Amino acid sequence: NTSISRIGSDEFTILCQLNNSKTVSLNQQVNHIMNAINQRFELPFQLANEQVNIQISLGVTLFDTQSQNTPEEIIQQALTALNRARKNDQNNFEFYQREMQERAIQERNLEIDLARALEKEEFVLYYQPQIELKTGRVIGAEVLVRWQKEDGSLIPPLEFIPTLESSNLIIPLGHWLIQQALSDVQPFQEQFKEPLLIAVNLSALQFKDPNLADFIQDTIKRNNCHPECLELEVTESILMENHTAVTEILEKLSKNGTKIAIDDFGTGYSSLAYIKHFPVNKLKIDKSFIDDIEKPKDLAIVRSIIEMANAMNIRSIAEGVETITQKEMLEQLNCQEVQGFYYSQPLPFNDFIEYALNNQECTLS
Repeated sequence: NTSISRIGSDEFTILCQLNNSKTVSLNQQVNHIMNAINQRFELPFQLANEQVNIQISLGVTLFDTQSQNTPEEIIQQALTALNRARKNDQNNFEFYQREMQERAIQERNLEIDLARALEKEEFVLYYQPQIELKTGRVIGAEVLVRWQKEDGSLIPPLEFIPTLESSNLIIPLGHWLIQQALSDVQPFQEQFKEPLLIAVNLSALQFKDPNLADFIQDTIKRNNCHPECLELEVTESILMENHTAVTEILEKLSKNGTKIAIDDFGTGYSSLAYIKHFPVNKLKIDKSFIDDIEKPKDLAIVRSIIEMANAMNIRSIAEGVETITQKEMLEQLNCQEVQGFYYSQPLPFNDFIEYALNNQECTLS
């Protein structure tokens, strides 16, 4: 919810309600709002026959429902930050709290670095093998992205994915990831008795791209792949946030043969009734349950998920399998697929292909 009001000749207040999110911090949400405001003023305004460029300064303060400050005091905090921003030659924004200012600058610099990383193609893909429990055969891999900086260091996704999402850079990165993964794997598919399945995570923001389904289908055709070789992993929260739009996209892709998996299953939406409304092929049991599978409650949850999947003719896969005890318990529960460090950590592509070829019957000529 957003409210805008004018409080002076050239001063406005924008009152925004932020969300308590586990994946996007308050600071990232504020940064996203500031970026949106700045983008509106990047292009000149057309007034009659003249083009006018407007420079803006932003003063930001945060408060919650428990705040003891009056509305007048909150506005004064924002004005104090605004006055600092007007005097600042390097940034057009200031936070009332200095520590938030420092985090915002770090966030903005990271966003700039990530945009450059996309242009310079500094992102690389790693593949974590997925194993069929009964046979030990590699059936595919989950594709994971790493940021390889110019000095060769690898940055894990938790350090940059939230910024990619808050800045909308996740959409072009997602396009690149799908294209790169399919082009990586396709030349090797004939070496396997059954084609490898490539699992790709989709974020909520990617579903706001109206061309998502068409892009995926075009990329599959362009790389001469079978649609069944691509599996899209979505979380329960994504399925419920924009039910109609998400359903339309997934159904279009599913009808073409692309597979759909629910990631982190059991940690999100409390009702299970929604499953029948989506074209789901697989339930992915969250690592938190596998970590504690030896505990009665977690064991009961894992058993219930697997039994429900089998009853609905949906495959089940457990992520985060790290010990032989976890593996053996999942075998007893008739879980069909697994992935985790017990088998392999995420691998560079060539290492993954070698691992996959060594762990199944091959039709090499």
